[in-house]
Amino acid sequence: MKDLKYLYQAHKFLVIFALVGFITALLFVTVGFFRTIFVFAFAALCGFIGHYLEKTGYFR
Repeated sequence: MKDLKYLYQAHKFLVIFALVGFITALLFVTVGFFRTIFVFAFAALCGFIGHYLEKTGYFR
């Protein structure tokens, strides 16, 4: 378990982007190109809205 923790700490971005790539490829294969693009666009829009609301202090 210590080795996995060290591997993640030493190569954090490699692990993160490998997982993102795997999930993206899995979505392309299972649901198709346009549905995958829709999922990413919707996630980006929601992320932008969440960032904006956090920045403006809407929920404080």
